[in-house]
Amino acid sequence: HPVFDRQERIVGVSSVVQDVTERTRAAESLRAAHKRWQTVIETMNEGFYIRDPGEIFTFVNRTLCQLLGYRQHELIGAHTHQIVHESDLHIAEEITRRRQETVSYSIEINLKHKHGHAVPVILAAAPIPDESGQVRERFAIVTDISEQKKHEQDLSRAHDELEQRVLERTAELEQANARL
Repeated sequence: HPVFDRQERIVGVSSVVQDVTERTRAAESLRAAHKRWQTVIETMNEGFYIRDPGEIFTFVNRTLCQLLGYRQHELIGAHTHQIVHESDLHIAEEITRRRQETVSYSIEINLKHKHGHAVPVILAAAPIPDESGQVRERFAIVTDISEQKKHEQDLSRAHDELEQRVLERTAELEQANARL
């Protein structure tokens, strides 16, 4: 700002200097923390979502989209029940009834792929309280257990086949013993 004398001639300049170093550092630190969070969420091997009190997706990561065959824009704004397989809708409805609870939980549930088939997962959800402690949102980590389920089925099938062989061999031995 110019400084004038009595004849209104400029005789100097006045300025105010404020050190904003701390504010700049804090803003940069916040940006870096956000970038780290975003990188972790987008590159993790598990699906991740945030949903609002109305059970509407407000954020989904790429892994969840790939797991279920959707694009991010198809899930953002959609109801969470859209991705629950019909076989497990009763589980999702029970969770919805208890949504005001502030507890974390982990469940095994079948989600629904965009093409309709079941995708077995473990869904671990927790509340995100606001500044006043009220739960406004929840997040969930979704772990695909399709391979584990396939191995369990293979093991069960092998067990059943072995049991059948034992029964057949036992019958053969009993017949052989009876002939002696």
